[in-house]
Amino acid sequence: MGKTQATPGQIWEMIKALGDRLPKELGQVGYHQDPRWYNERVAELVRLSRNSPEAQQIERILSSGALTVESLSNPYANEKVKPTRSYPNPWPVLTPEQWAEGYQKAYPDLDASCILELESGLVIPSWCDQRVYWRPRLDRFGQVIGVKDPYGKGYGPCLEWLLNRLAEIYGEGFCDYRKGALTEKHVRLESTTRQYLEWIDSQTKGDYVPEIGSLGGCYAGYSVRNCREDTAKVNKDRWAWPAFIGGSILLVDHVRLGRNGLLNIDFPGDEYDPDGRSQFGGYCLRFRFHDRLKFSCRWIGYPDEYWGSAVGFRRLRN
Repeated sequence: MGKTQATPGQIWEMIKALGDRLPKELGQVGYHQDPRWYNERVAELVRLSRNSPEAQQIERILSSGALTVESLSNPYANEKVKPTRSYPNPWPVLTPEQWAEGYQKAYPDLDASCILELESGLVIPSWCDQRVYWRPRLDRFGQVIGVKDPYGKGYGPCLEWLLNRLAEIYGEGFCDYRKGALTEKHVRLESTTRQYLEWIDSQTKGDYVPEIGSLGGCYAGYSVRNCREDTAKVNKDRWAWPAFIGGSILLVDHVRLGRNGLLNIDFPGDEYDPDGRSQFGGYCLRFRFHDRLKFSCRWIGYPDEYWGSAVGFRRLRN
């Protein structure tokens, strides 16, 4: 079927998704806008002649790229609500000099000079926050603080060290609800996030990595698992950020906090188990700001109008 090779069984699975989503996502001139029309046409596709007008219309839809078998494989696609919160405004963009100065104070044993050497001409996708963030390479961070395997068993201790640094900077304005509960039994990097993080760190020469992404705006209103599935299977130019990136950004970009409760960021790149039984998958870590900066966890299975997941732009492999 054009660019999307859908079997009759897969087409039947598309019936409800087509009826629910196409009028919202496509809406091109000439496309029928009644969801029931799509439900009926897709159900008939298994017995329509390939040359019939109806079959050709549906083939156009499936081969347009806006709807694929992969996009319909996200079982959590409907876990989304209309967001009611927005970013702080104004929200100044930090200069490379400000990033370098902030990190040099936070981590004097890491070299922030690479931040000042970033090449111009970065292409920032429209769904991003139109800015460049910086964070330490996780492998270099682990070396400096003496943690082995920072992408695996040592990830929790790296995150704990970072949170202690946040506590030093923010003082009583920071509350860590996960204190003492970031062992390898409590937290780990989600598998696709770990794979990408290891690769991009290995491709970076300096101690810091430029990241282009969204701190919640792009996936505001999504459930965390909806975001995870979307970045893994649908929008493959994106990857789920872990709390290590968010905490690193908040070391320097204090303006992001505001003072009006607008900081509510989930980090779908982490899997968390509050009980420490290594039963991962049900929770993620998050930062939020209500009178002070708080670090805690949240369940991944429901959308919330106040929350958004942090994701980054996935760079291509050569």
